[in-house]
Amino acid sequence: MFSLLRLSTALPTGLRVSRSSIIGLKPLQTVTSLNRTNLIKPTNYGLRYQSTQPIKKQMVIERELPDPLKEVRSNRYKFIAFVTLMGISSFLIFNYEKLNSPIVTTTLHFLRRSQTMKDVLGEKIDFASAFPWVRGQLNQVQGKVNIEFHVKGTKGEGKIKLRADREDRLSDFLIHEWCLIDDKDGKVYDLLEDDTVDFAV
Repeated sequence: MFSLLRLSTALPTGLRVSRSSIIGLKPLQTVTSLNRTNLIKPTNYGLRYQSTQPIKKQMVIERELPDPLKEVRSNRYKFIAFVTLMGISSFLIFNYEKLNSPIVTTTLHFLRRSQTMKDVLGEKIDFASAFPWVRGQLNQVQGKVNIEFHVKGTKGEGKIKLRADREDRLSDFLIHEWCLIDDKDGKVYDLLEDDTVDFAV
């Protein structure tokens, strides 16, 4: 308190504080007034660094993960389908070549003229189905023929078997078997014994 009185007397006349006002101050009030005048509370400096954009919430999409082996399996299935298709196409092409070979067309021609065929199967001898299938080996280059196919007539159906070979390309085929197997009773008719036709391939 004494120091404050001395300070008030040392100040210029315009800045002097009365003794009564100094004596009336309490220590807590003095400290409080000093804190209010001299201490500056920090402002919200951190706000200048905050983003003004709205905070985006994290989105979670629930879906299955891609299968890394899906494309491999798909290619495998495509390859299997391709091989199967090529195999079927090859069989169809080979069968078409057999149907249009001179041996099959000649055999069918003599079957239509055979009296035995007419007696067993009737007239209009032809392949048994719209998509006939010739089974067996038919190789004219090597001279080996061992085929069978189904035919039909107005009376019934049957299976034709033809087996022949030759020594070389300049020789004629030697026929070992040419017969009709009736589908009704399984009876075998030897067409080589039919005198109405002179079969040769």
